[in-house]
Amino acid sequence: MEYKNKINYSLNQLFKDNKESNAIKVLAVENLKNIKYKQNWLKLLFWSEREMNIRLLNKCIENCVFYTSVSSYYNSQTCPICHKIEKANRNGENYVCACTSNIMDADEVASFNVRKRFLDNTKFISKRSVGAPLQ
Repeated sequence: MEYKNKINYSLNQLFKDNKESNAIKVLAVENLKNIKYKQNWLKLLFWSEREMNIRLLNKCIENCVFYTSVSSYYNSQTCPICHKIEKANRNGENYVCACTSNIMDADEVASFNVRKRFLDNTKFISKRSVGAPLQ
């Protein structure tokens, strides 16, 4: 129950600050639906992640913030500079690109890639003419 209170507090704080600044217009998150969990305790983390996404979606609706999710494949293994995917570049929480020597936190790398995937998807949508069939 304690983690739910932490999630609620964090989301309330995020959107309270946003009401004052109106800085958040879009929120893109990783879709973790197809992630395979090797250990049972990770299933509990998925449940709390799912619960958090539901609460986050509700907060976005309340605050007129566009909410979307993007694929989670290789987000923390893809260099945000050279875009090369290499599993060996990630070591726990650390990320070091063999090509560019880029050193970052693996979660930060993933967040750059989530942003890029969202922007790439919106460019595709905006270039498609209105009424054209989806392919």
